[in-house]
Amino acid sequence: MYYHLKSAGVDQVQRAITAGGWLAAMGTSFYSGGYTYTHVLTTKRGAQYRVSKQVVRGVAVQPPNQEEANPCAAL
Repeated sequence: MYYHLKSAGVDQVQRAITAGGWLAAMGTSFYSGGYTYTHVLTTKRGAQYRVSKQVVRGVAVQPPNQEEANPCAAL
């Protein structure tokens, strides 16, 4: 299971995703220390962290640039 992993906060997850890391849903969630852990963050270098449901909600996944976010803006 993922109990042995360190937990990651919103800032750490956001930086890792920006640098090429990714989030993956766990097969099952677990509760520890007041948080429900539902995802695993894998960094570009392969380090893994457990991520709580609250942190996943706080992560803003943004496209690389605004033109991709709104294709009509280029018209």
